[in-house]
Amino acid sequence: MPTWFIDIKMPLVQQRYEMADITDSTNGIFFTEDSLGFQIVLEGSMDPTVLPDLPVIPINLDISIAAPDPELDGIDLSLGVPPINIPISILIAPNPNLSDDLQLQLPDTADITIDTTVYLGFPGDPILDDYGNLQMIDTTLILSNWTPFGFPTESVRHTSGKYYNQIVVAAFNQFLALIGDSLNQVISLGLDTLDVSSMAPFLASIDTLIISSSDSNYYLTSFKNSMPTSLTNVYSYMVTGNADPLTDTLANHSNMPTVAPGTTYEESTSLSGKGLTNYLNLNTNFALGSAPELESEGDTIVTIPPGSLYVDFTIKFRIE
Repeated sequence: MPTWFIDIKMPLVQQRYEMADITDSTNGIFFTEDSLGFQIVLEGSMDPTVLPDLPVIPINLDISIAAPDPELDGIDLSLGVPPINIPISILIAPNPNLSDDLQLQLPDTADITIDTTVYLGFPGDPILDDYGNLQMIDTTLILSNWTPFGFPTESVRHTSGKYYNQIVVAAFNQFLALIGDSLNQVISLGLDTLDVSSMAPFLASIDTLIISSSDSNYYLTSFKNSMPTSLTNVYSYMVTGNADPLTDTLANHSNMPTVAPGTTYEESTSLSGKGLTNYLNLNTNFALGSAPELESEGDTIVTIPPGSLYVDFTIKFRIE
């Protein structure tokens, strides 16, 4: 039932109108539900409106109607994130700038000996046998309890754990400390300095860039240990964020924290679909473990294999 609301204007006279006097249910005048107005109800029937005959327009409902895609100008972002490929080999080898007596050497447990013949007697008073021949003894003299050797070795060598730790492990880890900054890099992508208003009027800022889906987008690390002792505290990770500390992890390679001698640990993470923010941190860590030292029972022996002692590690990072 249709309803109309009509404003009723009354003259301003010194007269009081009672609402009850205006309502008249027999004539279809009722209070509204909030008692602030009147409702006039007119009952009856209305003839339906008859529309003229209109022509039939055939429509194929199977036709797909596609709206044209709006064309937006592309945005040129030059972030300057070049591919990173860092192959490093830490090799225990002779230093061509040092003389032989200054080269890194370890003492082998083998004795330095000399085979000789000792004649019995005193100068001017030798001891003779029954046939008048000089009495003599073939013997081996020990000149030293240790035999020094350098690298690379031609055969298996043995040295004490104490000397190995003081010479090889100390030099190796000292070199790692020198290159520590190159293994822990923070890269600024410059998203907070981009003038996005000149790129597109509808952009206010760029907070995150989503890396495209491609096999070429990855982070890879590899550790090959050819030392007599293990690599310890091995990990490599890549995180991103807009402020320090960076907490959004893109890759975390820490499944083999200890890499035993003769072992290779390699891990790769796809970066497809992950988000880059303003800063990117690549951090890699490892150290050469020490050989055990037993003071009460004598020192332990470390076996040095023939050839060179080295550790190869690689860091690869690429985004297209």
